[in-house]
Amino acid sequence: TSSMIARWPPRVASYDDVANATEAYGRILATATNASVVIASIGEPTALRDALRAHGDLFAAKVRQITYMDLGYNFGCGYAEGSTWSPCLGSTEGCAGAAKWVVEHMPPSVQQVFSPAGGDVLTGSRFHDGDGCGAGPAKFAYETWTNYGSRPSWDLIATYLSVVGLESLYSATTRGTNAVDLNGTEHFVPDDAGPHLRVDIDPSRNGDVVR
Repeated sequence: TSSMIARWPPRVASYDDVANATEAYGRILATATNASVVIASIGEPTALRDALRAHGDLFAAKVRQITYMDLGYNFGCGYAEGSTWSPCLGSTEGCAGAAKWVVEHMPPSVQQVFSPAGGDVLTGSRFHDGDGCGAGPAKFAYETWTNYGSRPSWDLIATYLSVVGLESLYSATTRGTNAVDLNGTEHFVPDDAGPHLRVDIDPSRNGDVVR
């Protein structure tokens, strides 16, 4: 991280340089058109929980859809299993149960979408083939983090589906109900009348996803 900062000095130096998530959500949603906002929820949903608690009326009025990058790491606070300590993240104080609370308290006017795809879709390797993908901090981060390899694409896919469309990436949706427990474990039951959507990518097209 320090070498990246030295090569590409950021405009934001610390948390104190920006508004917290609750303030940012409130400001952005207040000025948005009704039912126009699509959120890609990446990572643990603690900030989202806090913003929803503070601005539930704005979520109901302004947010049309939220796509979660879910599964055990994010909804389970780094596999903390309900404790305040994660083998991946260290302290997870205040995180346990966040995903359950968000899913259960999201206004019914918001379409909740769960995107588990990405574990077997690997990105990053093209960065290492000369300068075909250009230079910059993204290339440097992939090379450093993966040791010139590749990594799963959960976050990239959830973001892409949010921006371009849920069935835009060799993907299809299934309607149902997704129950989330305090540990972040999910139980999705297909149901044509259910309130939730799950997005899955055709595994035979995994290679096409990253072309």
